[in-house]
Amino acid sequence: MDERYTRYIENLRRVRALARPETHAGMKAADLLEEIKQNAAESYTLMQQSNAILDEVIFSRRAENLTEEEAAGLSEFAGKLFHYANSEDCGCLLYTSPSPRDGLLSRMPSSA
Repeated sequence: MDERYTRYIENLRRVRALARPETHAGMKAADLLEEIKQNAAESYTLMQQSNAILDEVIFSRRAENLTEEEAAGLSEFAGKLFHYANSEDCGCLLYTSPSPRDGLLSRMPSSA
């Protein structure tokens, strides 16, 4: 599989892990908030990278220019992302994809 697809899936896995901050009994609220902030900042960066990958390998492509090998790679990539039973994280994919409703490229605020 194309290295970009692999990197995209690795980003999804990392964002999913960051969504569950490390907590422990007796953890101070300030420490928890700091960890959540750091995780959010890293997640935002990973989602920006993922959006760039999607733009490069999907949104900017034209079907008539795809080779059979490229089409097969895209099909494999789509299978990993959109098949509910083995999806890496459809929730994250939907979150990072451009929104047709409001035209935004990301749901994260620019100040994140």
